[in-house]
Amino acid sequence: MKTLLCSALVILLFCGCSVVHSQQPVGLTPKDISNEVDDWEGVWSSGEGYSEIFVENGSNGMVRLAGMGKENGEIQLQTYDIQLRDAGKWTFVNMIDEDTDNGLYLWGRIKMEDGVALVWFPDVEKITTLIEAGTLPGTTNGSGSVLGSLTTNHYDIICSDSENILFEWDEPMVLWKMSK
Repeated sequence: MKTLLCSALVILLFCGCSVVHSQQPVGLTPKDISNEVDDWEGVWSSGEGYSEIFVENGSNGMVRLAGMGKENGEIQLQTYDIQLRDAGKWTFVNMIDEDTDNGLYLWGRIKMEDGVALVWFPDVEKITTLIEAGTLPGTTNGSGSVLGSLTTNHYDIICSDSENILFEWDEPMVLWKMSK
C-alpha cells in the first residue's frame, strides 16, 4: 500500500519506468516551513486516494505523510518521512526509496499555492545525458540514473530556465488539500 506522492514515485519504479535517484536529498538547504504549517498540514488527495501530512520539524522542512490502505488483504497505516529542501527559488521533495538497499532518494520539484501542490519528476533521459556528458555527477544504469553530490553550479543547471527540460513538465502530479 502506498499513498499520494509515494504512489506516484512507486508507480515509476514498478511500471518498469526508469527513475533518477540521488545519493542525498536534493536541494541546498532545508526549506523552513515553520510559518507555513497550516498550509502543509491536513488531508490531501491525488484523485486516487487520500493521505494526511503532518509537519514534524518545520524549520528543517521535515513532514510525515500517512495513509491507510490494504496490503495483503489487511488494512494498514503506512507513513513516509519527506524532506523539503530549497535551491534558489525552487523547492524539492525527497524521500528514501525503501526498495533500494543503499538509502537512495526519490525526488522531484514541488510548488504549492492555494491548497494545490504540483510535483514534477526528473526527466530520466535528460538527466542521464547530462551525467554521461560529465555535466552532472552521478552514474547511469539500465534502470535509470543516480545523482552524486551536487554543488551550487550543478543546481544552477538543474534550476536553469535554459535547462528547464530536465523535468517532466507535461505530467505533474497534482495534489489538492481537502482539509486541515
